[in-house]
Amino acid sequence: MSRILSIKVAVSSQRLGQPWVVNVVADSRERRSAVPHHLRRLGVSLEEALLPVGDYAIGRNCLIERKELVDLHQSIENGRLWTQIGKLRRAVTWPYLLVEGASPYDGRVGAEAVRGALLAIADLGVIVIQAKDGLDTALWIRRIATRREGVTTRSRRPFAGRDMSVKPHPGELALTAAPGISSTSAHRLVEHFGCLIRVLQASESGVRGIGRSRARAIAQLGALPSHSAKRNGQHRAT
Repeated sequence: MSRILSIKVAVSSQRLGQPWVVNVVADSRERRSAVPHHLRRLGVSLEEALLPVGDYAIGRNCLIERKELVDLHQSIENGRLWTQIGKLRRAVTWPYLLVEGASPYDGRVGAEAVRGALLAIADLGVIVIQAKDGLDTALWIRRIATRREGVTTRSRRPFAGRDMSVKPHPGELALTAAPGISSTSAHRLVEHFGCLIRVLQASESGVRGIGRSRARAIAQLGALPSHSAKRNGQHRAT
């Protein structure tokens, strides 16, 4: 039987004029990252538990999903990201997606597709945060904990209450980042090709309403600058 583990952070309460405790539950699988080490160095008393949703839970109303760049790009490609985001936003009032890495564009998915995905996540009411490394992630977690603990009465944001029972295909929201591509066009493309990657790799669309200019815009979503950089010896693609 796993223990319920918590992060306890002492902060000042202006109302009471005395310290109070912020409780954060950390997923036990996070021990493989550098974040727990940095949390301890920041003076956080760290314990762990197996969480069904998210990687860090603050009180009953806040969850943080942490994604390193490799995982972010893979989950966009295979559609797992949207399932995770759906569970996250249904579970709490304050859902966060924390992307950890030097640049969210350093990976297999093109930069415009990443931008489109992150904007779509924000539209669903999930707060997106960029952290440069494990230490920055730990600092963000501590800051969010001191801000969100005890916030239980604020109403859920209207856009965060959208019905997730009708789920868009994993690639549709990312395709809408291309100029001139509506949600309807994105749906037709994914329905025709079967997945986002096949849409991006297609030499021609063959889909009604997608002319040359829109096809070029879609092709730009699939540009993989990290691969070019690898060939030039600048850095390794994730």
